[in-house]
Amino acid sequence: MNVRIQPLRKWFDPVRALRDDGWDIETGPGGTLSARHPKVPDEGAARDRLCRLGLLMSGSLRIDFEQPRAGP
Repeated sequence: MNVRIQPLRKWFDPVRALRDDGWDIETGPGGTLSARHPKVPDEGAARDRLCRLGLLMSGSLRIDFEQPRAGP
């Protein structure tokens, strides 16, 4: 499960909270983050973890959940 996170406010940086929780993060254009967690197999699990971190309902972030692509 890949999660795309776009901070909507310059002062709000979720990287530390995500890394402390075990998320692997890559930074993309415009400060967009791509995050993956080894124990997050689906959107429901991603939502639970992000909710516990206080990020899911934050008005300072836009979060998109990307379903894994089917392999050949």
